[in-house]
Parts: sequence; C-alpha cells; structure tokens
Amino acid sequence: MVSFLGDSFLKRRHTVTILGFLCSVVMHSQRLNLSIAMVAMVNSTSILSTSSYQNATECYRPQAEQAVLETHRTGEFSWDPELQGHILGAGFLGYLLAQIPGGLLAGRFGTKPILLVGLFSASICNLLSPVAAQQHAYLLAVIHLIRGMGQGLQQPSMSVLMAKWFPRNERGFLSAFIYCGYPLGAFIASLISGTLCDLEFLGGWPLVFYTFGLLGVFVGLLMVFFFFEQPSDDPNITPSELQHIVQNQDNSSATTCTVLLRKDGQDKYSTTINRCVTPAVDCPLLRVCIILHGPSGLPRVPD
Repeated sequence: MVSFLGDSFLKRRHTVTILGFLCSVVMHSQRLNLSIAMVAMVNSTSILSTSSYQNATECYRPQAEQAVLETHRTGEFSWDPELQGHILGAGFLGYLLAQIPGGLLAGRFGTKPILLVGLFSASICNLLSPVAAQQHAYLLAVIHLIRGMGQGLQQPSMSVLMAKWFPRNERGFLSAFIYCGYPLGAFIASLISGTLCDLEFLGGWPLVFYTFGLLGVFVGLLMVFFFFEQPSDDPNITPSELQHIVQNQDNSSATTCTVLLRKDGQDKYSTTINRCVTPAVDCPLLRVCIILHGPSGLPRVPD
C-alpha cells in the first residue's frame, strides 16, 4: 500500500476514481434531498385541520399563544402522508426497475454513455422538481420515478467502470474511495438542505433541487471531458500505467468457481452464494428504509 501511494498517486486511474467519487456524492445527495425538502414543502397544519375528527377534551388555547404558533412558516402543499409516500417511493421504484437494464446497457454500449444518461437525466429531473410540484403532486412523482431510473443506470455503470479501470491489487482501495461518496452525499444533503429550505429566496425549498441539480450537471460535464471508456482510450495515460492496469485485470472467474466447488471434496457453491446474496439484499433494504422514513418524521419529533 505504501508503494502504491508513493509511486502512482494521481495517475489517470486516480482521476477516474475521483470522478466516480463525485458521481456517488451527487447520486446519493439527489436521492435524499426530496425527503428533507418534503418537510418544508408540506403544510402539516393544513393536514391536521382537515382531519375528520376533533378532540373535545382538548384544553382551550389562549388567543395570544395561538397567534404565536401560527407565525411559524408552513409549506404550501396540503399533501397527506399517503400521497407523500407515493412521491417518495416513486424514486426508489425507478431505481429498482433500472438496475438490471442498466447493467445490460453498460455492458452493451459502454460505461460512459449510460453513466452520463443517468447522471444528466437525474439532474434535470431535480431541476424540474419545483415546477412539477406546482403543477400536480403525481407529476412530481413521475419526475422522481424518472430520476430514480437515471440513478438506477448509474449504479451498475459504476461497477463496470471499476472493473475496467482498477487493477486487481488496488481495486479494494479505489472502490472503497468511490463508495465513500454515498455517505458524504447523504451528509451534504442533510447539512445543506435544511438551511436552503429556511431561506426566503425563491421560496426556500426549490433551492434544494436547483442546487443539487446544477451540481449533477457540473459533475456530468467533468465526466464528458475527463473520463474515457477504458484505459486504452485515454490519450493522457502513460504506457507504464496502461500496462500495469492491463496486466492486473481479473480474468480468473471460472477458475475461482471450480475451486469453490471442489475444495475438500465438498460443495461450497450454495454457501458462497448465500454469503454474497444476503448482504446484497439486506443492506440496500435497510438503506432504503432509513432514507425513505427518516427525514419525514422530523415534524413529529417533540421539542
């Protein structure tokens, strides 16, 4: 690891790593920002006032206290929790539907075009979200369904990118660096979105979508000019780095399967599959639950 950091730092594969990291930051921040902006978009007071029941045993609130409470800013949309769930869930549905097609398309047409289509489509959907919300709630849901599909194209494309660009002995480190963009994107979205929603400019909450939408367009332009499909296509890569990447590509998948099946004369294939599939299902499911239901509960948390 020391020789890797000392001898080959900031090579072309490291530029690709940084670009992949930025894509991960943008993808996760755009996935989370709707959940946070929804708190400022929805008029929770209006939803409570239109409920079909009244609590006759509630103590009378003095007029002065009621006036103070009504000075707090409320959202402009009277969306009930069910409708909010439809809007929030649309993005994850699109993300789910596009995963397998995204991998197939990336393998057929290449990483760069599919990654750029996903990145730009998700960013444009973010930019269109304020206008869509003003028109109809389900138009916003459709916009975020498309946004989720764009992000679904990005995820498998990133895997193909790492397979093409990262040498086998460095793949763990460089891949981990790219995946660090996911929690950082969530952190940035959580940190900035609330502040943007509290601003008076443009109504506050639309700034959330404009900010992360423009950020996605900027990262997409960086990918257009500085990312190449594979190392041999990069005119700026050195012959030594190209040789290092090509010679350290993993082409032994068939041999690995044979070893797993025949080691000690036992069939370990099913055990290996279980160990791979279980975290691959559980981890995304847990992450979806946290993103989907976490920020929407903020208005109901007591002071």
